[in-house]
Amino acid sequence: MQIIIDEYGAFIGKEGERFVVESKENNEEFSAHNTDQIIISKASSISSEAIKLATEKPRTPN
Repeated sequence: MQIIIDEYGAFIGKEGERFVVESKENNEEFSAHNTDQIIISKASSISSEAIKLATEKPRTPN
């Protein structure tokens, strides 16, 4: 699964083993185990904890 951020001012954080995406439009949560990529195409921010989760969490095979 890909998380694609294409909204200015969005924020990617971490809650437990999940990525939390907060934006003006809505808030969504994604399992770190099922996430292959995070693509940020507009000016946004990502927490250091979310970066750590993305780089250290092994993906669960299908």
